[in-house]
Amino acid sequence: MKEQAIIKKEIKYGDVSLTELQEVGAIYNNVKAKVALDTDLLQSDVVSLKENFGLPLVFGKSGNEVIGFAAVVVNPSFQIEINCYFRDGFESLETQQILNEKARKIIDTTFVKDSSKLNAAIIKLTDWWNSCN
Repeated sequence: MKEQAIIKKEIKYGDVSLTELQEVGAIYNNVKAKVALDTDLLQSDVVSLKENFGLPLVFGKSGNEVIGFAAVVVNPSFQIEINCYFRDGFESLETQQILNEKARKIIDTTFVKDSSKLNAAIIKLTDWWNSCN
């Protein structure tokens, strides 16, 4: 019996820019569409981004494909939280930890734990995204 080698591509990480935003949005909408199947979420809520999309900060890429990203949100208690989203089959605890660590560094240096500044950035991004789509 012939043994097959499993090739695991190296994951590269970077800050989310306009270049990755389309793929990041697609991953987010895919995750939300799956949630919509399990709940009564309206399809329009899947297509248009809401503030709970957050501000995507860091992505992981395998080859030329974005496989996951970390976004920050401001919760109802005005605390900053990090959420990670992945393409199907690419979820891993190691990748999630790396995305969280890199996002935390950006939060600590850019937003200095200022949830109002972060919330304003999230609203600007989601408004811009929804006006373009």
